[in-house]
Amino acid sequence: ETNNILGALNLQRDWRIQEKIKNQSDANLNVDSNESKVCAYIHARKDSNNEIFDHYSQYDANTKRMKFKLVDSAYLSVEQLKKNDRTLPVNCVVVDRETGTVNSPFTALIIGFGGTGQEAFKFLYEYAAFIGSDMQRTPFRCYAIDENMDNIAGLVRAKMPAIHEDELELIKTKVDSELFWQTISNIINHLNYVVITLNDDLVGLSYAVNLFKYALKYRSAEYPMLKIMIRCYDRNNEIRMREVIDNLNNSTDGSNVDIQIFGEDDQIYTYNSIVSDGVLTEAKEFNRVYENSEINADEQWEENFGKDEIKRIMDKKKVSRYHAVYDVNRRIAQNCSNSLHGNTKMLLMGFGETDFAERLEIYYGYVSKRETNKTSYNNCPENDAQLLRNMAIVEHERWIASHKLMGYVYASKTDIVRKHHECMRPFAELDEETQSYDCNVVDTTIKLAYQKMQEKNNNSL
Repeated sequence: ETNNILGALNLQRDWRIQEKIKNQSDANLNVDSNESKVCAYIHARKDSNNEIFDHYSQYDANTKRMKFKLVDSAYLSVEQLKKNDRTLPVNCVVVDRETGTVNSPFTALIIGFGGTGQEAFKFLYEYAAFIGSDMQRTPFRCYAIDENMDNIAGLVRAKMPAIHEDELELIKTKVDSELFWQTISNIINHLNYVVITLNDDLVGLSYAVNLFKYALKYRSAEYPMLKIMIRCYDRNNEIRMREVIDNLNNSTDGSNVDIQIFGEDDQIYTYNSIVSDGVLTEAKEFNRVYENSEINADEQWEENFGKDEIKRIMDKKKVSRYHAVYDVNRRIAQNCSNSLHGNTKMLLMGFGETDFAERLEIYYGYVSKRETNKTSYNNCPENDAQLLRNMAIVEHERWIASHKLMGYVYASKTDIVRKHHECMRPFAELDEETQSYDCNVVDTTIKLAYQKMQEKNNNSL
């Protein structure tokens, strides 16, 4: 990673020297040298040390600099889980499809708490933010196991001060220790999701198989689904891993245990995920529909998150450019999350294959008539209106979870420098206009689903 970043910086230095010579030559020839900036893709973690490359280069008006974009395999592998309906946490809980509420807690286990393990925790904490019949977040608990936890725990706790031991328990032990299997024994009956990220495919596969067999032996058939996810690090092992996993799943068809691999090279290193940034493209369209904008999605994005917005935040909130850029990127991340979280909301609402088109058209009619700064759905049956309001509460809990993961804590006044936010409190305590923001996210999810259905129908004609 260090060499990758150093190489990019050296490349930028050499490129600037060549550009200076070129521009002097072009000036003598009256040639326009205002061309698109060169982009360098750097394979490195998207952590606090490196985010400055990503955050600043996209807003840098200096044409003498290259644009840097981080390619983080840990982040991309977990992003793959977010895109796959089968690997979403909503499949592992008991859902009341009439109300969108969840009647069971969510318990996760992460084996190996390095880069991928920590990204997996963020995914699970945010995407398992469900509500119960009391309209509060359902219980969530994650056990993270790593033999090097002493070197990990301090920074994890410091970066996420609002997430406490009762939600994230950090355990230092080896995967072949007695403590490891004692922990498994204690939680197996209510375990919903396991992520294995041991950097060694064959060791990881061995533990995945053992956990699979252990779950079949000790978990009741009435329990919700248990997903066991194992990351594939070496493509040379993929065929063997997939053969073992397919045989296990096929031999117990209909059971409540499912094992899958993720993070394969040909799935995460794609043109769409890296160069064209498909998630960002969908986030831009989500933002356009959310804003009820008639202009191009890229233009609306520039208006909301471009250089002028950076300057506006600096002037209005009297903060440095660093904090203004960070705040804009926080909002960009929310659009990405809202776009990816759409399938979870649709599954919570019980949109199935048989009645999908008919029901979607009805709900599209409901959400299209709501005033954007209100929470009431006019001309909508109460049970449907309650379901939509419940999804707004789910969205608010997802939003709170995402901000806890970014290090935010509740305070009576929002402060982007200290990472305080006044909205990190129960949905019922917010004023109607603030609640309507969550309703707008739910409505946008339904509008986009309807839009995609219409496009699919038109293409089939």
